[in-house]
Order: sequence, then structure tokens, then C-alpha cells
Amino acid sequence: MNNVPCQKHKRNAIVLVVDGLHVGFIGAYGNSSVMTPALDRFACDAFLCDRYYTNTLDLSLLYREFWYGILPEEPEEETPPLFPNLPRRLEEKGYRTILLTDDPEIAYNLYANGFSEVHNMDQAPPPQPVASLEETQFFRMFATIVDLVEEKDSPYFLWCHFKSFAGPWDFPLEYRNEYAEEGDPDVYGGVAVPKLVHQTEDPDVRQSVTEAYSGGVTVLDEAFAGFLESLTGGDLGKNTLTIFTASRGFSLGEHRLIGLPDLGDLWGENLHIPCMVRLPEQLDGQRMVRSDALAQPSDVFTALSEWFGLSSEKSLLGLLVDETASLHNEIHITGDSTISAVMQSDWFFRLRTEMDEFQEKRQRIELYAKPGDRYEVNEVADRCEEIVEEFMQRVVVNP
Repeated sequence: MNNVPCQKHKRNAIVLVVDGLHVGFIGAYGNSSVMTPALDRFACDAFLCDRYYTNTLDLSLLYREFWYGILPEEPEEETPPLFPNLPRRLEEKGYRTILLTDDPEIAYNLYANGFSEVHNMDQAPPPQPVASLEETQFFRMFATIVDLVEEKDSPYFLWCHFKSFAGPWDFPLEYRNEYAEEGDPDVYGGVAVPKLVHQTEDPDVRQSVTEAYSGGVTVLDEAFAGFLESLTGGDLGKNTLTIFTASRGFSLGEHRLIGLPDLGDLWGENLHIPCMVRLPEQLDGQRMVRSDALAQPSDVFTALSEWFGLSSEKSLLGLLVDETASLHNEIHITGDSTISAVMQSDWFFRLRTEMDEFQEKRQRIELYAKPGDRYEVNEVADRCEEIVEEFMQRVVVNP
């Protein structure tokens, strides 16, 4: 391969995808109030994509992109496509290909057909938050990852999708209350995923859910710590590329919404997600390399393809050599039938079709300066008419 030194032995890869993970709650991405020491240690030995955005909030289209490299806006004649996906190609090369998840939508996804092993850890939600870290789904799944890859001495490709914040909130109350101070409203203590629309004018509601969410992130971090110890202190990390990312973010009141995003909720808190790539220790000559190049889920596909010698197409791994390089001039983001968006290095453009009071369609145009306006607070379309016109000439307008 061009960008990564060659290895004598077959390579392995572990990909960790956490659903509903807000990038603003991880220390390596600027957070200072939520404790994530294990993820931050991982980041210290990893390559960080500072501006990695998902280009779809549809999990099925996302996984088509992850495993086939097909962008969300690209149509397909067959579902799934007739050509083999990434896990199938690796299985044909003698790899053990493993899908581990607690989300049936992923376990039984049409695009998951290439895995030789599928482990579905879905279970009935507990009636109330569990009492200890060891009882959480995060802990159980990280422990299962280690067990799966250590049970056989063979090269492997393991993909783990955590339902996490999109599934039952089993996080112990102890962790949630850790972020509450005297005089704060009661921390959200439910198991159901909060979903509130246009109800976040009350700051107590937002604070209650945010503190519970923060506790969940700490649970994730502590569960990840055990996996990280196996990765760095044992054989697990040998010849193994490890990618930590998310499938979508989570709204915590930034745009009067709390909960998992719907397909049309194309906002920074839902689209901007973490992506950290760690090479095996014997190849790691750098620490805490960061890039502000725009990146998207298809770049995970090309990075894995390059890692396993299936392709030499430009990928995230190239940024390890030159963190000033770029992958995309812009990212096209697909929403529902009413909205589409484009992310550039300096601008985020949203185009929504709405019905006016006379039931006539009209276009609502929004423009935000990036990366400074992280969560789209200041809309500037009326002050940047030339830039808006440039976007309008090439953006895909939904019918």
C-alpha cells in the first residue's frame, strides 16, 4: 500500500460504530465537562478527523455506504447490489468476518449479507436503569468483542454497531447523577429514549436529559476502557486497524429538539460525528494527528479497502502521511423528501421545500459559516447572496 508501511502478517480490523453519539461530549473533540479519559487515551494514539460528517441519517443507506461504498444519493438497480460488499470480499480472501450488534435493524440489514458470522445481542429493555457498569449493554458488548476475536487464531474483520443512545438507556442512576449539582432539576431517570419536539424552551427539561446523556457517555467510556486495555496491552491490537465512529448524533436542545434525529433534521449536532483511526502499535510513528479535511462514511469504506489491499483509492489513511491533504471539496447530505444540504470547508447550505399558507411550495434557504458556527446559530444567507447563488446552481433540489 502507498500510505501505510507493509506488514508481514495478515491485517485485522475492528470498527466500532456508536449510534446517537454527540461529538460535543468527547474530550478529544473539545468537551471539558464530561469525563471520557479512555476515549481520550485512544485519541492520543489515533488519527482524528475533526470534520467528519455523516451524509445521511438513514441507517440503511449509511450501511450501504459503509459496506459497498455507494453514496446515499446514488440510485441502485438491485437491492442489495449484485457485486460483493467489503465483508464478502474479505471472506473470500480467508478472513473471518464478524458483525456484532444489539440492533436488529443492522443485524438483519440487506446490506449485511457478506458477514460469515452475525451476533445479535438485542434483548428486552430493562424496566429501570441497571445498578452497575457490568450490567450495561455497553459493557457486555465490549467484553463480547474481546471474546470473539480471541477465541480463534485467524485474521478477522469485526464490525460492531452499538444501538447505545438509540436504544434503552440502561445507564445506572449513579452515573447520571454525577453531573447534577445542588438545585438542579431531577435528572432524567427513564429507560426510554427521550423524544421531545419544540419543548425545549424550558431549560430544566434540556438540563435533565443532558445530565442523563452525559452519564451515558461516561458509561460508554468506562466500558471502552476494558476494551482499550486489551487492545494496547495484549495481542488484540497486533496487526489491527481500529476505527471508532458514530452513525449519527443526538439532539439535546440545540434546535428545540431532544432525541434521535429524524431524516430531515440536518443539523450539526446530528451530522458532525467523531471518527478516530488507530493503527497497530508497530506502525504508529505519530501521536494525536488531526486533520480538518472534510470526511464522510464512504471514507471509512475506502480506508478499510486500502488497509486490506483491496484498493489503492485515496482514503483517510492518506491523511496520516499528510494531514493537510483533502478528500472532498464538499459533502452532499441527503435528508427526507423536503430537504437537502451541502457541507463545505467554509459553509453549510440547507435547502428545504415548505408549504406556505396557501399550500404552495416555497424554498427556504439557509447558510451558516463553518467551522466557527458549529451548531448553526447564525443564519447569514441574506448577507451572502453570491455564495447562495453558487450553491443553488448545483445543489440537488428534492421534488
